Amino acid sequence: MRGLSRFMDVHDRYILKWQQALDSGDASSLDFMADEYYVTFFWGEDNRPVYYERQEAFDGMIQSVSQLRGAKKLFEHRVIRMRDDDHAVVFFEQIIQMGNRVLARMLTVENWAIIENQWLMTREVEEHL
Repeated sequence: MRGLSRFMDVHDRYILKWQQALDSGDASSLDFMADEYYVTFFWGEDNRPVYYERQEAFDGMIQSVSQLRGAKKLFEHRVIRMRDDDHAVVFFEQIIQMGNRVLARMLTVENWAIIENQWLMTREVEEHL
């Protein structure tokens, strides 16, 4: 349970940093990605997944934060499970909204690991709803 409690603090700070980034338009504090990080997006049943490695994903995130300045990113129905004390998996429904308007909804699975004494995200899967 000790590992879960510590990781929850890390992920709570990650969520806070996301909101601060969207408020300011500055994504520089969101670099929680391991060197080997990658993300896969599933955009619908008729499309093949889109895959981005770390640098492409980070560049895209910077662009998105700039374009979505003032939006809210909600982490709904979050579930965290520990593989062991050094590895965590997080599942949640991600909702991006501007005012009362929902811009995007997706199911997200994040994999995190302790690398060089810090929690970093190693991979992510996004399924758009």
